[in-house]
Amino acid sequence: MIIRLILQLEILFVNLFITNKLSKRKYSKLILISSLLGYTVLIVFLFATLRNDDSPLWLSLLIGISYILPLILLYKETPQRIISTMLFCWTQTLIISNLSRSISILLNANELTHIIIQSLILIVVFFFILKFSFNIYKVILEDISKDSIILMMILSIFLFSLAVIFGYFLKTPPVLAIILSLILAIISVAVYLLLRNFVEKSKKVIALNDIVFKDSLTKIENRLSLHKSMDNLIQEKQPFECFFMDLNDLKGVNDTYGHYMGDQYIIEFTKAVVKSLMDNGNVYRLSGDEFVCLTQYTDVSSESLMRQISTNFEFELQFRGVSIGKSFFPDDAKTQKKLLEIADERMYNIKQEKPQNKII
Repeated sequence: MIIRLILQLEILFVNLFITNKLSKRKYSKLILISSLLGYTVLIVFLFATLRNDDSPLWLSLLIGISYILPLILLYKETPQRIISTMLFCWTQTLIISNLSRSISILLNANELTHIIIQSLILIVVFFFILKFSFNIYKVILEDISKDSIILMMILSIFLFSLAVIFGYFLKTPPVLAIILSLILAIISVAVYLLLRNFVEKSKKVIALNDIVFKDSLTKIENRLSLHKSMDNLIQEKQPFECFFMDLNDLKGVNDTYGHYMGDQYIIEFTKAVVKSLMDNGNVYRLSGDEFVCLTQYTDVSSESLMRQISTNFEFELQFRGVSIGKSFFPDDAKTQKKLLEIADERMYNIKQEKPQNKII
């Protein structure tokens, strides 16, 4: 039983070491090490109490999986990321454990030799696993979306389950067990390589989408995205309000303070509009000083929107106001071109009449 405990602790150390490297901890190293050491002492005590030569092999597996709870508490990562990372590490080390046990059986080795065989395999592949973890797995973790992390966790559970089945429940001759372990190792590496390539391609698609549909200065959606959004709303016959906004005296800001400050003025105005809308609509930038807001089911008045923008505008330069014209689908028009024309005309008329900050 002592030999088995040493084998388990050796695997445990590798798992915790790699998991720590891949995760952001909540507390200092001292608290982290102390907590995991204390938990391990408790686990060893339970292992010595509950485990005997006749105990099922899955008891060791269950004890190892129990580390999920302290890891969730000690690291900043979400439970899904911790589970995925832990099972990723355990899959690799479980394959090594299965491989070393099969080789020991094949050589008819004693338990001490079994420890030596497992230790040698761990030493040989440890730096490969560590490098693979950083260059492949960590890249996936950093770039994968929140929705896809669930799928990644399912994938980790699947690969881990295969390692468990091969090692604990599939009774095969040692030569076949060695072959299956090597095949599983290759499959595991191939799967994560494919996943990394998928994540990188998805990231490029998202970046390209941002270039096409986002304004480079303000990072909000642009004219092309506006046309797409309006088309969708019109096709679905969803009533909406279209606010056409034109910043007052942006040229004066540029001439007085320079174009850099003018750009910052536009950025801060955008933030004020987004904050004013909250979750009630979207804002789009058409050109230098022209913006459009689309809102649904809110009956937002131009007056209230103007007041909110003025209140939320926080910048070292005084806010010079914005002129706003409003149109409504389907009452004013049923095409996006006409809706924008009506809102623009109303905005222009009020700007000509009272250019100092008025709205219609």
